Amino acid sequence: MEYEITIAGKSAKVTLARSAGERERYEFRDAASGRSGAIIVIDRSPGRLILSVDNKLYSVSPRASGKGRLDFVLNGEPMTAELSAAKASGTASADPAASPELVVSSFPAKVVRVPVSNGSDVPNGATLIVLEAMKMESYVEAPRSCTVLEVFVKEGEMVARGTKLARLKFP
Repeated sequence: MEYEITIAGKSAKVTLARSAGERERYEFRDAASGRSGAIIVIDRSPGRLILSVDNKLYSVSPRASGKGRLDFVLNGEPMTAELSAAKASGTASADPAASPELVVSSFPAKVVRVPVSNGSDVPNGATLIVLEAMKMESYVEAPRSCTVLEVFVKEGEMVARGTKLARLKFP
């Protein structure tokens, strides 16, 4: 999935893909520089991640998160990251809510909140489901005004990439 990540005023369009295997491993590629590498989660403890990025160790402690924003401490230095899904040229949108009727998860995550229910009428941009992955929340929003026909997930549930989250009906 492609993301645009901004840290300390520097932006990069990055493609992240989870690799198969025993360890939690992600491959990344920076669209601008062509640089690629691997991120391996060495330890995932409450309040802290130990990551290996291209064989360098990093300690990451999330402090606060919000819609598209994460405040964290990286090796003792306070940082803020802004994250947004980016459209890949010539492909479908990376936004999981962009499908005309079915909303699916585009990454493995925990369902944190489901503020809608079957039959809910929601305006354009309203939050349908809140997912959490790697201590960061992702808000799945309605791509336009719609009615929620069916919600397939419950709060606290773990979902895999491609899991059906909800079915929408557009006027």
